Amino acid sequence: MWGAIRTTFSEGLALWSTVGTIGGEGLALWSTVGTIGGEGLALW
Repeated sequence: MWGAIRTTFSEGLALWSTVGTIGGEGLALWSTVGTIGGEGLALW
């Protein structure tokens, strides 16, 4: 499951951005996770 998400990182990033758009603070949180990159996705 996580492997698929990491493989489609670009699409995953777009998804997180959409979710973050729902709430400004949420966006900041997801942006931090996204900055970590693959490691962050693996953590989640």
